[in-house]
Amino acid sequence: MDPKNHPAITVTNIRNFIPFTLEMENGQYTSWVELFKIHCRAFQVENHIDPEVKPPPSAPSSSTATEAEKATAWQALENIFQDNQSSRVVYLDSKFVSTRLDHHPNFSSYCQAMKMLADQLANVGNPVSNQRLVLQLIAGLNESYEGVAMLIQQTTPLPDFYAVRSKLIMEESRKAHQAAAAAPSPHISATATGLTASTTPVNPRNNDNNNRFNQQQPDFTSFRGRGRGRGGRGRGRSSNNMG
Repeated sequence: MDPKNHPAITVTNIRNFIPFTLEMENGQYTSWVELFKIHCRAFQVENHIDPEVKPPPSAPSSSTATEAEKATAWQALENIFQDNQSSRVVYLDSKFVSTRLDHHPNFSSYCQAMKMLADQLANVGNPVSNQRLVLQLIAGLNESYEGVAMLIQQTTPLPDFYAVRSKLIMEESRKAHQAAAAAPSPHISATATGLTASTTPVNPRNNDNNNRFNQQQPDFTSFRGRGRGRGGRGRGRSSNNMG
């Protein structure tokens, strides 16, 4: 094989092929190693991490390190991640039992987090059974889902994790639909507000007209008083003349 055409030449960044980063806390070393080995075989460089694998014919040679040095580095990486396996089991298991639905925006995110923790525990030698995963998933629900949690617990045998996930997401959608149907329509609320306001109309023009009408009316009380006074004086003069 021409070294210029070797499959490894096409790889510029291995992270483009492995979807997660190898970290001490995430407990994904086993999955990372498996993916890395698969790509090493695919690109014909597995001999760089396993001295027992013979390099392919006409494989490009490396001038920076020998095959033994590369295998030593690979073994050192394994020792780093396997030495603290027990402490990582304790950390992941504590996180697994303390995760709750209230910590996540929806059921999809909550179920994904629980499944990832279960996979990470399996990667550090402490696999989680389907029964434990389902029961822990139910244990993390809040009071709003007590009914569906009880229904799942009473099912014998317990359903598969993905069946439970589907049931919970459907229940979440049903509750969201009920809440939307019970909420008052903004159009109806605005109409009701307008009708309430129209039952007590206020017309400033009518108030002004009423005030002007009252100001223009004559004071009949004062007129009656003056009339009585003149009548009295008239009768007095008549009586004098008669005398």
